[in-house]
Amino acid sequence: MTDTWRTCALTIGFLAGFSVLGDLPPPAEADTGNAAGGPVVVVGHSTISLGEIPPYGITNRTFRLRNTSDQAVKIERLVSTCSCIKGTFSTNEIPPQGELSITASLNAALVHGAFRRGIWVRFTDPQVRAVGLSLTGITSTLFSGFPDDTLVITGVEPGLAVTNQFTLTALTTNATLGVPVVECADGVTLTYSLTTNRSDKTAYSLTTVLSAKGPLPRQSASLTFPVAGTASAANPMVIRFRLLTADALLTIP
Repeated sequence: MTDTWRTCALTIGFLAGFSVLGDLPPPAEADTGNAAGGPVVVVGHSTISLGEIPPYGITNRTFRLRNTSDQAVKIERLVSTCSCIKGTFSTNEIPPQGELSITASLNAALVHGAFRRGIWVRFTDPQVRAVGLSLTGITSTLFSGFPDDTLVITGVEPGLAVTNQFTLTALTTNATLGVPVVECADGVTLTYSLTTNRSDKTAYSLTTVLSAKGPLPRQSASLTFPVAGTASAANPMVIRFRLLTADALLTIP
């Protein structure tokens, strides 16, 4: 059994990054060459369901394209809809009436929950319609007890502490939580106590104590737990808080 205490009362800048490598949305079944009867079609399905997968590691699936025309078709490039998925092929030319395999590789650590991620195959001939390939599925949860969304705490009196308790349980045998990183907006203080209960699957008792100085424009805090014990690097687990003081509530229509 281990108890750990941390506190935070400093200004942290919160930045959200979003990277889109392509200029098209994730391809759907109707967006492929099959739908328009173009010269390049997908053999089988243009969307492959991965089902439920761990939230880490690389998953590979192979698609086959067929050139139904009497002329060779060349691939100009593959365009990923996000940095979490990449495509590879052995040659960029599909011979007349020939086929070509494209492997899509998904990094599960870069997606969360239900997902659809894709690759657009673009050709050098502008008359050949781009073909969309996509992977769908859902990433599993490593721990139960983490809130799905930001916890909004209302009616907070300036200077008074608000306590919350969580039970965090590993859903896989070897997964463990490391020491969390505490982030707070200016004027917010967050302390926590973490007790570890080890058995076949590790469980944690977490107590958080939050307080705010007053009705400031931004009152937020978070705990980010690194995850260890998984086969590959996994995303950290995060608990986010937003505080609304009693004075701030009066200004909300």
